[in-house]
Amino acid sequence: MKNRYLCLLIAACAAAILTSASSFGQAVAQATEEISAANSRNQETALGNLVVDAVKAATNADGAFLPASSLTGTNLASGQVDTESLKAVLTDPTDQIVVLNLTGAQLKSALERSAGMYPRPFAGFLHVSGIRFTVTTSARAGNRVSDIRLNGQVVQPAQKVRIATVSSLAGGALGYFQIWDKSAVTLGDGPILDAVVAYARKAGTLTSRKEGRIVVK
Repeated sequence: MKNRYLCLLIAACAAAILTSASSFGQAVAQATEEISAANSRNQETALGNLVVDAVKAATNADGAFLPASSLTGTNLASGQVDTESLKAVLTDPTDQIVVLNLTGAQLKSALERSAGMYPRPFAGFLHVSGIRFTVTTSARAGNRVSDIRLNGQVVQPAQKVRIATVSSLAGGALGYFQIWDKSAVTLGDGPILDAVVAYARKAGTLTSRKEGRIVVK
């Protein structure tokens, strides 16, 4: 009886492994064209928009930002998109999504840090969702960002905003520890890969979109 139970258990485990493996190769969406990650460390990119939109969609946050370091720089090819191809564009597919409770002034400080090294590539350059802003390159670092809008509304310095991101950045990586502390972080909403897969599956069709979220003058 024990042997029979053991055989059944092994068979069930093997079936689960095979199911999981096969799901990795199954299409979750179709890309109508190549979705580029080129120059993601110093400008808005179609792939950056796709991934950060997925981060925002996984939460009930007002907006989201994602550092360029979360992207490998690999483009998403046109045609069938499966979990493996989505995993390939993420530096750490297991990085947890969290929400930061910030003020409008802290959001501006984060965007200033993001734009501070422009046009030089910076791993901490932020891709944004629900957020639009202008960068004036002739201004000195720390005073380059203006006209910050969250879901179309001008952000005020004292305003409370909830911004989704990944736990590595929320923990203060890339110098962002100067802007917020751990008390600003709300517990996570699962790994970024899960969010991107769910977003792609829901969309069904993925397109290349650069929308002028970051206006550079």
